[in-house]
Amino acid sequence: MKGYGVIFWRKALKVLLLIIAFSMTSSLVFSSSNKSTVTDIRYSTNEKYTRVVVELDKKASYEPNLLKFPDRLYFDIQDTDPGTFHKETLEINDNSVKTVQVSEFDQKTTRVVLSLGSYDDYNIYTLQSPDRIVIDINHGVKVDEFIPRKKIVVIDAGHGGKDPGAIGRRGLKEKDVVLDVSKRVKEILESKYAVKVYMTRESDKFVELRRRASYANSIKADVFISIHANASRKRGLRGIETWFLNHTNNLEYQKVAARENAISLEEQKKYESVKDQILADLDTSLKRDTSGRLARYIQSSMIKNLKVKYKSRIVDLDIKYARFYVLFTDMPSALLEIGYISNPKEELMMRRTSYRKDLALSIAKGINSFLSTLPDMPKLASR
Repeated sequence: MKGYGVIFWRKALKVLLLIIAFSMTSSLVFSSSNKSTVTDIRYSTNEKYTRVVVELDKKASYEPNLLKFPDRLYFDIQDTDPGTFHKETLEINDNSVKTVQVSEFDQKTTRVVLSLGSYDDYNIYTLQSPDRIVIDINHGVKVDEFIPRKKIVVIDAGHGGKDPGAIGRRGLKEKDVVLDVSKRVKEILESKYAVKVYMTRESDKFVELRRRASYANSIKADVFISIHANASRKRGLRGIETWFLNHTNNLEYQKVAARENAISLEEQKKYESVKDQILADLDTSLKRDTSGRLARYIQSSMIKNLKVKYKSRIVDLDIKYARFYVLFTDMPSALLEIGYISNPKEELMMRRTSYRKDLALSIAKGINSFLSTLPDMPKLASR
């Protein structure tokens, strides 16, 4: 009987080990099932451009970056496995692109690096069926001779002068907070990212909403950013959100837009319903989509970078849209609500110089990441 007992427990142990192995394998399969996989890398070239295509088995987000000396354009494709293309190198060696290298940057990211030669600018877009990222490198002069035009950003500090904006329970004024943060964003963009920045106001003065947008149009800016602080009668509300221009029927969105437009809710509702030709021309689908992309870059940067230090104190309210007077510009535009000044805890955070510095840095990073997707951008990494 003793022998049979030993045999029984040996068999039971084998079964248990098989169950554990199966569970681990299943877990690995399940954990990786949500990742996309690179299924193909190919290129083509003609007299105008070199095209590189990264094909995936499902849609994935990516972030492009430019580096100089030597010039490289690289993409970090999130939640993606390089599959059989890990450590793959495509030798192109035409005037614009020397090589394309694919590697696993970390367990969740695939990095694609284009080593560049002579080029003018580039375009990036996605296609579906199948999902793929397309990079067109336009041929041009030698990189050493290429002097890119500085991008122009207009930073608009909300309110000012006779208009204090929202006021916190401890007396902190929106107009003061956003002016300070706006100046810090300007300094970072100009010193770190070689971007030319103009401001709609650099002191405590009142500027008409429509004059802010027209100013950006007059200097042909590439991006317009309006910085604000939110407020609500509900003291518990808190969080960061970024807005872009579009029609909305959402009552809560209309309330925020009405406050920033300095009009009543009823006037805002009527304004949202206006569809005359002038507004239709300004609010094209292309500009709407580009502004939405700008908003996404900035919102993601604020949340990602601030959470590193402030963790659960940072609440992501995502990107939203409504009709703001100040966003009727000729270029991509976004309005940032950097927190609820009506919330005692967020008012306290906004009082601190250290938090304003961190906030400005995260905003500048988001703006630069968006600018890096546009042609003729100076080759500086978002470090």
